[in-house]
Amino acid sequence: MIRPILSASLGIPADILSRVFDPFFTTKEIGYGSGLGLSQVHGFAQQAGGKVELTSEVGRGTTVRLYLLARRHAVTEPAREARRAAEGPHTHRVKGTILIVEDDVDIADLVATGLQRCGFTVKLAYRAAAALELLHSGQAVDLVFSDVVMPDGMSGIELADLLRNQYPAVPVLLATGYSEALSNADARGLQIISKPYRARDLCNTVTELIEHKLYQVP
Repeated sequence: MIRPILSASLGIPADILSRVFDPFFTTKEIGYGSGLGLSQVHGFAQQAGGKVELTSEVGRGTTVRLYLLARRHAVTEPAREARRAAEGPHTHRVKGTILIVEDDVDIADLVATGLQRCGFTVKLAYRAAAALELLHSGQAVDLVFSDVVMPDGMSGIELADLLRNQYPAVPVLLATGYSEALSNADARGLQIISKPYRARDLCNTVTELIEHKLYQVP
């Protein structure tokens, strides 16, 4: 059965319609939206064996339709294995403690869950200053993962520059969806992952950076 679950009166412009299900995509100002609402709906529908379709016309409105199976058949073990292979591994050979620096609580929790599923231990800091306090207190971390856009006057790039001087043995990975920030970070030689990213891509990148730290020649 097809059933509308959301209707918006203004409609969505065609140039962003294809991106509305992307994780972290939002047209709201920083601090007013995580961009996870529709992406979570899309993920839940897929996990339930269904799908989501969205139609929109500017000036007329938007309709999101959710398709769900009335009854799910038993999943055989071969099917489970195929699905696990498609999703990618949830554990990695490298373990470690990741310090997540993210001011949006919802995004921080989502990233933490993804990294924990990969076998990492996580610590959370919602401000750059809080991350510095944690490191200054002597708590050991194997990698710092920070958003570029942060409040309170210190960006993720500024935090990364500071950490490279004070804690050169700790890799720093930055995340952003802004092209200008990507160029700025790349020009400084900083490691960066572009939003939106998949959880397994983040896990693989974190693993590679920690491996490089472990095996590089002194």
